[in-house]
Amino acid sequence: MHNAHEERYVFYRSCHADFSEALRLLEDAEELEDNNAIPNRVSGTLQRYAVVVYFRPFTRADTTFAHPQHHGKNAKKICLGKGFIPAELLPFHDELRTYRDSAYAHTDIAIRNPRLHFWRGGPWEFPIAISPPDKKPLHIHRDKMKQLCATGLAWLNNEIKNMEEQFRIQYRDD
Repeated sequence: MHNAHEERYVFYRSCHADFSEALRLLEDAEELEDNNAIPNRVSGTLQRYAVVVYFRPFTRADTTFAHPQHHGKNAKKICLGKGFIPAELLPFHDELRTYRDSAYAHTDIAIRNPRLHFWRGGPWEFPIAISPPDKKPLHIHRDKMKQLCATGLAWLNNEIKNMEEQFRIQYRDD
């Protein structure tokens, strides 16, 4: 890469791959749930990982070139903003990010609300009960998660197409 514009293109292509992977994980989870031979914990794991993958583009990544930041300065960081997310899905996106940040990608004890128990003679004498961060199973939200991925893919397809048209003109004589 020779400049920030080319680097942004590469970043957008990576974001496209992340949203595509998250969508595939959600579809695989749905297919596994339809196949009763596979335990639900497998589909749940796929869905939680889909949440982590979906948020990769929204997490600041280190770059070689400086990019404009939300506060108006330039820095060697890049991430997607939330501007393309439909207003009706934005609260869900923000709620999902909280779950991702506190329970799916990190071990935040305050969110998990662990309780230590005494269980004499049990396999663990002091088991820990953990509250799920989301009181509803993720599969209830699967359609919204798919919508978020599809919205991101549509936005990125447009951005990538526009950038490729610029590259064709810019690099025509090379």
